[in-house]
Amino acid sequence: MISETFINRLHEYFGADVANKVEEGLTKPASVSIRKNSTKPRPLELDGSPVPWSENGVVLEKRPAFSLDPHFHAGAYYVQDSSSMFLEAILNRIDIDQEDGIFALDACAAPGGKSILLADYLNDKGFLIANEIDSKRNAVLQENLLKWGATNQAVSQLPTSKLSELGAVFDLIVIDAPCSGEGMFRKDPFAITQWSERLVEQCSMKQHEILDDLSNCLRAKGILIYSTCTMNPSENENQISRLLNDGYELALPRLDEFKEYLVPGMLNGICHGYYLLPGISTGEGLFISVLRKLDNDPARVKRGYRLTPFSQSTYFVENTNFDFEWHRNTEIFGVNDRFELCRRLSDRFPFKSVGLPVLEPKGKDLIPLHGLAMHASASIDVELTQDQALDYLRKDRISAESKDSKKWQRVGYNESVLGWAKILPNRVNNYYPSYYKLRR
Repeated sequence: MISETFINRLHEYFGADVANKVEEGLTKPASVSIRKNSTKPRPLELDGSPVPWSENGVVLEKRPAFSLDPHFHAGAYYVQDSSSMFLEAILNRIDIDQEDGIFALDACAAPGGKSILLADYLNDKGFLIANEIDSKRNAVLQENLLKWGATNQAVSQLPTSKLSELGAVFDLIVIDAPCSGEGMFRKDPFAITQWSERLVEQCSMKQHEILDDLSNCLRAKGILIYSTCTMNPSENENQISRLLNDGYELALPRLDEFKEYLVPGMLNGICHGYYLLPGISTGEGLFISVLRKLDNDPARVKRGYRLTPFSQSTYFVENTNFDFEWHRNTEIFGVNDRFELCRRLSDRFPFKSVGLPVLEPKGKDLIPLHGLAMHASASIDVELTQDQALDYLRKDRISAESKDSKKWQRVGYNESVLGWAKILPNRVNNYYPSYYKLRR
């Protein structure tokens, strides 16, 4: 049961009209939405309505069994709350210098919905560092970026205090801060049971710390996008107000076309950001604001990190157009960093991954890795039925035939590439990664 204290705070801050709509909205089932991958075939038959602010977003009529849909595992879409997709509208409207490329940081990135949105936005105009301190959530972040096929990104696992030591290197920082989770009450019963005024206070203090750390990383005139999935001024407007007194100005773009879905976050008669609230918007609860940094410490981190130009010559990587390669143990990753923005980092920066894992030497041979099958240029060599596709995703034995003489084949279902198989005269070896396999 939702705390009466929370309801009272809701009315006190938003007023009866908005609070009553939110109360009613919280009694209804949580929304379900997906964001389609524009770089991959999308033969989807999921009924729904468009997300007003997302070109590829869809609010579904009901929740399907995503884990049993091969397209989901192929990265053809990502399950993301429609309110979180509002970042897309913000990015498409911010005023940011793109001449030398946009070096972006997603500071609290897992599970990865905002990171894949940022990677799409940056495309050929920038590079993303997606950071997540928790090791299990970091693994999920890497998986989602890999399946999306994003090549202009790297993943790190650093506390914000360590990121602070980088100096002013980023042009754009997105902070989806840890919060009290009031906006997730419909989706997560635990968010209701754990909520307390003390939790709000603790989260506010943590957000303060994160913002202070990451302010050091943002360049002059750089853009800071701050968001939470909660609905109180302590974690939202008050954080923005403090930044406005500490070298920032508001840089909220015009969003008039979406005003029916938005509730302004007002403080002292000034809009400090926008709320998307259950019962008013299409999804769950979110606060989002945009600021511009006015100045910064003139000190610069020494440029040092260098990626090696991509030099692999095998039919596996035809049409991939990677700029650089990065190595993790024996694995070779393909990377696109057109503006060489990674050079802003120290030569000892501890990446977890960079780009997509594409090849691994085995003796005299090069073995194709799963990231290469997830690349936008990949196409199906061997078509599977739906049952075969699910068996493949479970890493079970499959039977398949190929007219191609090459042993290594990309298998897929209904236009979506699922991964690699090695087709031999009397058997098929399933090379779907065991750590991603379907367990139902």
